[in-house]
Amino acid sequence: MKTRYLALILFMLPVSMFAQVYTGEVIGGSDIPEQNNKKERRQRNTTTAAGKQKYIKLTYFMPEMYPYAFYTDGPFIPGSGASFGALFERGGFRFFSDNFMINDMANIGLFSGFGVGVEVHDFNLQADFDGYKLPFFFADYKIGPDFRFEISNNLKFDLYGSIGALACYGGLVYGSYTNGEEFTYQQRTPVLTLQTGVGFNVVLMNWLILGTHFTFADGTFKYTIDNEFGSTEKNYEVSLNSFRVSLGFFP
Repeated sequence: MKTRYLALILFMLPVSMFAQVYTGEVIGGSDIPEQNNKKERRQRNTTTAAGKQKYIKLTYFMPEMYPYAFYTDGPFIPGSGASFGALFERGGFRFFSDNFMINDMANIGLFSGFGVGVEVHDFNLQADFDGYKLPFFFADYKIGPDFRFEISNNLKFDLYGSIGALACYGGLVYGSYTNGEEFTYQQRTPVLTLQTGVGFNVVLMNWLILGTHFTFADGTFKYTIDNEFGSTEKNYEVSLNSFRVSLGFFP
């Protein structure tokens, strides 16, 4: 019987030690210092704890606007493309619990954002063009998981994925050349397509955000082309992949 009790004690001892290690207890000493350290990290970790952080970003936005086929007329002829783009974005990061990982330095949450912007397009028109050229207007909504890692209170990193919808409309051209040739490019319906992406933020001083975001999408632009040969309807398959560089803050 004594041998059985001794075997049970020897079995439970390592199990107890493993349980203490797993729960963060200090073996062979007081766990008060560790609890104090955790409390200090939780107080410091204000932007990683449970709750929602809203952000505002101004983004340099350059969609590819690259056609998948060769077109001889319209807004996506060879030599055309994006000249400049900008996006204003609002969104947030939400962490649902104080389930910190990696010694209370990391957490997993949810990212979401809504942006509106404009892309100034080079339609590759002749130098003697006289008329109007409107840019393309964009709007997107995205959501996805976020992994936040904290080095210190003044330096944090976000790595997030995104999936959502992208809408685009505009690109109207109306005018003529000096030889009298008149023409119009007019988009019939807005483009609405699926957009995925991956992004990375550096958070400085608990409020300043420096970020990059790669997005992937393509869309069908449906146009009516009016020129000297009449009116025709054409569809253009275009890449809308983009690289974004942003400056933002947590208000």
